[in-house]
Amino acid sequence: MTVTITLLSTGETFQAPSGNVQQLKDSIFEQRGIPQGYQMIQDQSGATVEQLEDGSQVNLSVQLNGGCSEACSCCGGRCGESCHCTIL
Repeated sequence: MTVTITLLSTGETFQAPSGNVQQLKDSIFEQRGIPQGYQMIQDQSGATVEQLEDGSQVNLSVQLNGGCSEACSCCGGRCGESCHCTIL
């Protein structure tokens, strides 16, 4: 089945194959590189999606932690090339 996803941060819409929410998150990771643990899949009302149907339309929010465990240049520190920041 195919699911239509709207990435809320950009408004971009794309499609991914999926049979369930975990498979959808795996497909999003493969297509966009967003780790499954950072993905929030919601329906149009903002409720967390637990079941999908063919043709479902969902919203994808990305949960950001605001930086890395080491300070990095993205978030005001000085870790340089060893940066592991999660800010997109």
